[in-house]
Amino acid sequence: MWSIKFLIFKRPSIIKQIKLDFDSGMGVWLIMEDDLIKITPEKDFGIWDEEYVCKVRLKKGQYIDVELSSRTKDIDEAKKWQEKILKKTNRINNTDIDLKEFIVKHL
Repeated sequence: MWSIKFLIFKRPSIIKQIKLDFDSGMGVWLIMEDDLIKITPEKDFGIWDEEYVCKVRLKKGQYIDVELSSRTKDIDEAKKWQEKILKKTNRINNTDIDLKEFIVKHL
């Protein structure tokens, strides 16, 4: 999942990366950062095989912390975040159409 500050769409490399991810078969969902931070303090996290949650923290674009946990409590919390986030995201099914619609929607 990508957390996006809207101005990031002015960077062609971001649009290119989204298209590459999509074309490689990855699922791509977009959420505005303002919506994301209302749900979770973790801007970058992932659930692996329902057995681990990984949280990556950055400060001023620099990695400052990576946490990997197999604790049931942490996994359950991440699953709740994921469920709430997915309700607020826009899934990209067609990069040409859906990206443009997302940008227009959030102008």
